[in-house]
Amino acid sequence: MNSVGKYKTKEKYHCARCKVDVLIPNFPEAVKIEIKDLLLSEQPLNAMNYIINKSELGIFYSKVLIDHLNKNHGSCTRCSYSELTKENSFCPKCNGFNLNW
Repeated sequence: MNSVGKYKTKEKYHCARCKVDVLIPNFPEAVKIEIKDLLLSEQPLNAMNYIINKSELGIFYSKVLIDHLNKNHGSCTRCSYSELTKENSFCPKCNGFNLNW
């Protein structure tokens, strides 16, 4: 966390499928759960605002993060592949990047 209480970006992945960088802040597990809960309760804009308030990401990169966060653990956000095991995964079927939180 920096001096203003926002989590810094710890990782960057390039999604070959959508051709954009995905910046991932060093969120603790509790923050990741809160973001995923907002997304699962059909509140993506609230999830984006939560990310903006908790990190150094702006609107664009918070939306990119939400777009790559899978709703079903282990399933690709873009295709039907359902065997993703790592937290940050590239789908072997469509090559899309996934946040498996």
